[in-house]
Amino acid sequence: MLVRRIVKAAFFCGVGLVVGKTISSQKHKNDVKKILSADYMDDHTKVELMQDLNGIKVDRSKNKMVQLNKNLSTAKNKSVILAKKVAQRLKK
Repeated sequence: MLVRRIVKAAFFCGVGLVVGKTISSQKHKNDVKKILSADYMDDHTKVELMQDLNGIKVDRSKNKMVQLNKNLSTAKNKSVILAKKVAQRLKK
């Protein structure tokens, strides 16, 4: 009796997940079709909407990229220094 309930619950959960995923993917496909078929939008707007729809965040600012690279190199240098200090202490 208990096994039957567990199997039944697992079956319905599985069916619910499959149906939910199918509906979600169909909605995503419909949104993409609407964006691509819109004649009143220019290509730049379409690209931004597609990126927004897919959760892609693009920042085209070069200044921010330079700053990020600087921060990355600083963090890398600090981690190398820390690793050297830890290695020296373990060596003693």
